[in-house]
Amino acid sequence: MPGARVNSSHLSEYRGKTVRLVGKVLQIHGTQAIVEACDEGQVTVHLSPAGVLSPGATVEVIGKVDDDLSVVEMTSVSFSDVYDRAAYNKMVLLAKEHPDTFTW
Repeated sequence: MPGARVNSSHLSEYRGKTVRLVGKVLQIHGTQAIVEACDEGQVTVHLSPAGVLSPGATVEVIGKVDDDLSVVEMTSVSFSDVYDRAAYNKMVLLAKEHPDTFTW
């Protein structure tokens, strides 16, 4: 599934578009989760009915950015606990700077 890899500061550029957001699930409240993105910004994720996020897990959420900069989950994938937030954020920034090199 295509989608730009983003951190929380990039969301405003992708309203209405599909993105891939990696981060740590901080909290779940009913049908919403708070995810700490790789740039340490917090993003509200509206969970899909099939969503299986759990607090403390590192995940990649693939979803559509809403007007309020929340992300509506289409699907998600669990990541390993060996996740280097700073390194992933650098990759996201490089991908934005060099989009021809980082095509997905």
